[in-house]
Amino acid sequence: SRVPVLPVMGNGEDDFTWFEHYHALPKGARSYYSYRYGDVAFFILDTNLVDRDEEDPSFRPTQAKWFEDALRENADADIITTTVAHGL
Repeated sequence: SRVPVLPVMGNGEDDFTWFEHYHALPKGARSYYSYRYGDVAFFILDTNLVDRDEEDPSFRPTQAKWFEDALRENADADIITTTVAHGL
């Protein structure tokens, strides 16, 4: 298929096993990542914050810093969109 699929972690992917098994994520991506398609910048964020905080107390600040840096790197995008599974 030539249609990009940008999966986002939901409440059923607590341990990443099936998420990583069924999705080909960009290199280096885990539960949050960005993808650029022409003039559109997509940002996929992990909002399973309670689960991630239990695994790694530095998860929130690490993802926030990554997001800020990624937004700066894509400041020239005409369209910026963010996808989450749970409201923030």
